[in-house]
Amino acid sequence: MASTSTGISLQDLNATKLERPARTTQNDLSPNPSETDIMQQSLLADSQVPDGGEAWVVISGCAVVTWWFIGTSYCWGILQAALVKEGVSSSSTLAFVGSLATACISFLGILNARIIRKLGTRTSAMTGVFFLGLGEVLSGFSAMSIGGLFATAGVVMGIGISLCFMVVSVTPAQYFRAKRGIANGIVYAAGGLGGAVISFVMNALLERVGVQWTFRIIGFATWATGLPAAYLIKQRVPIPPSAVVDW
Repeated sequence: MASTSTGISLQDLNATKLERPARTTQNDLSPNPSETDIMQQSLLADSQVPDGGEAWVVISGCAVVTWWFIGTSYCWGILQAALVKEGVSSSSTLAFVGSLATACISFLGILNARIIRKLGTRTSAMTGVFFLGLGEVLSGFSAMSIGGLFATAGVVMGIGISLCFMVVSVTPAQYFRAKRGIANGIVYAAGGLGGAVISFVMNALLERVGVQWTFRIIGFATWATGLPAAYLIKQRVPIPPSAVVDW
């Protein structure tokens, strides 16, 4: 009788041990309260997007900014050919200058995300356009130096390109849900159109005023039209702070 009771007690104990991991697993799978709050806030913000109205003004600002930072980066080959003709450096070295500017989109991605969270989309966009135009203008003064071009057309313009890219990538989602695809399409189509138009403008400028003033004129045009457009890119919902990297 005692052995029978002991066997039953051991069976109950083993059953309890087997149940505990299952309960622990269910608790581990349940979301934390903070994660649940973030998800609810995200769903609430997504349900209140205007999907039109003044949101198109913001998209137009994004489109103009994209016109310049994508358009000028697409047209680097035209300037590269002119610089090779001037004997500044080899074609392969100058190609690396243009590649450095666009590579900054990846290099500075995490840093730019932190900047946008801190400053907001409007200030970040204006800062990006300022650096973009500054790189063009400074390149006009260092066009005959390959080292100067690496610093101005490579690094300074790269900072502007990467910051502008990040802003126009995150802003349309704050204003559109049903028409989000159309809004993003307009923004990035403006970049392709800018590349086509700016290429003709650069060719005409190179024939009339030369490489140095072509850089400067493009830079001043970027400031004149890009800064007002960047001012239109206001943030609808503040982006909450987070860790350096969201795993």
